[in-house]
Amino acid sequence: MAAYLIGYEKGKGEAESFLEIAGQAGNYCVITSSLIFLDSELEFPDIISRFSRAIDDNGVLFVLDLDTMEVDGINLPDCIDEFLMAAEEANFNFDDELDEGFADEGDEGWGSSF
Repeated sequence: MAAYLIGYEKGKGEAESFLEIAGQAGNYCVITSSLIFLDSELEFPDIISRFSRAIDDNGVLFVLDLDTMEVDGINLPDCIDEFLMAAEEANFNFDDELDEGFADEGDEGWGSSF
């Protein structure tokens, strides 16, 4: 299983919600209204592809692989470099802190809802 952090700003005309996509991709928990932690068996390119479909050309999406610290997405925000530096300094370890926050199938998880 790989761990991903998905950040986004919703675009117009979304075909699917991010929670629906996250629920189909693996176990997730909602960090904020625009940030999701996802534990998935899918590979990095597959995760990006799935979430990219919900963002239009004006939307912002980034997917951070927490195992490799690789990041990719659409129209990455200007602050992504600072975010990556902070993530590396903090040595992300979501496994211990977020186990209780994983959503059951059909559940919205904890934190802000969409």
